[in-house]
Amino acid sequence: MGNCAMMKPFSFEKICYTFYLILFGIFFNYADGIAEVNRSDISLEEVMPAVVRISGYMADTEGEQLSKYAETSGFFFNEKGYILAAYRPYVTAETRLLCEKFEVHLYNGETLSAAIFAVDPVLNLAILKLKQDGNYPTLTLSDKAPPQVGDQVWAIAGKQTGNEALSFPGQVKAPNKNSIYEDGCGDLLINTYMQLPDYAYGGPLMNKEGAVIGINIPYTHPEAHEDSFPGEEHPVPISEVTIIAKVLYAFPTFEQNWIGFSVRRLTQEERAAAKHLIRKRDGIAVDFVWEDGPAKTAGILPGDIITKMNGQRVLTMIHFRTQIFKAQRHSLANLSIIRNGSPLVIQTQIEKRPLWAAP
Repeated sequence: MGNCAMMKPFSFEKICYTFYLILFGIFFNYADGIAEVNRSDISLEEVMPAVVRISGYMADTEGEQLSKYAETSGFFFNEKGYILAAYRPYVTAETRLLCEKFEVHLYNGETLSAAIFAVDPVLNLAILKLKQDGNYPTLTLSDKAPPQVGDQVWAIAGKQTGNEALSFPGQVKAPNKNSIYEDGCGDLLINTYMQLPDYAYGGPLMNKEGAVIGINIPYTHPEAHEDSFPGEEHPVPISEVTIIAKVLYAFPTFEQNWIGFSVRRLTQEERAAAKHLIRKRDGIAVDFVWEDGPAKTAGILPGDIITKMNGQRVLTMIHFRTQIFKAQRHSLANLSIIRNGSPLVIQTQIEKRPLWAAP
């Protein structure tokens, strides 16, 4: 994955993730041909009909009333009403709940209902689908080489009301640092001189020819800001987005299996403490357990180290997700776990992911 210059060595996890995306991307190709463009500057009148503003709504603590939780941008990537957007702004940090309602505000002033179709939490991408069928305008996706340091670029935001800025000029700064972004994907992104308001995230990054070269995303690791500087943004290149979107388009997130918890890499301290019980590269840690999920019922706790599922070694997060994906729904999963230095086995059930459980 990625054609960025000065790439840093791939981590084992990133190699697995890259292989996963390429493998599925080979077999699923929904994109139409890319139109030729020959323009010297951005024409907002031509671009804006395909760029949208998205509002996400969350219920209050009593669950009685919906209120706006987040607002970002997005853009149509095919004419059937599928929209690319940022994902994390619509997820609560503490409870990992996803917004219950989505509205999409079109450039012509129309507001339509939408739902999350699929997400990729690693690169903070979401695909939304409008509930109303139609023939929607799309943008030209660049098929050229990645932007070079010094290239001029523009971030575009969706319009709703008021006189907010919709176009944000910037410049490609330098290759990213790997530490900028979680899961070791930082050096895949574009580093730009540009500072965006929250409502512009999820919108397209465009070159001077008016073609999309990336999608603007917010940080997913706030503590990583020490490795960045004010005025920096880190869009995902469109070449990466199209690979991921093909996978998501074929396998909608909320049709997939779910086990009731999320996972993360082991810290150095966790691996050192458990080294007499696991192999060098094995094991992942439970990150978050949903209150109303099967893992909570089974007694799985944050910080548990998972070493095997149904007798098969768990090597990486991608490997574990693949095991869950392939499992039969409503079947039982026997998880080999290390907790406080002691091994144990916990049995839990594999279910369909509910709409409120954000990946």
